[in-house]
Amino acid sequence: MEENDLFVCDVTDEIIINNSEPRNADEETLLKILLSTFGEFTTIPKISKTLKISKTSLYLARDDRKFVTYLVQNRTIVLTKTLINFIRTYED
Repeated sequence: MEENDLFVCDVTDEIIINNSEPRNADEETLLKILLSTFGEFTTIPKISKTLKISKTSLYLARDDRKFVTYLVQNRTIVLTKTLINFIRTYED
């Protein structure tokens, strides 16, 4: 396979953050709730416990770049406002 045959689209943190802007009043309210509950940064276990979502689902979403994470020493820190992107995938 030649290099030209591959199509790679890297989603940068900046793109994910820009896509997490609220699109309507409901999302604005949701964002306020998320920020008041978790603060600006949170962890996957905390999200899992609070929202009752399996850690596996959250780790898979992280791997699919649905939200922004940072590795700080041995902890994965989530940028809370980008959880909107993850929640949008379950709107339907």
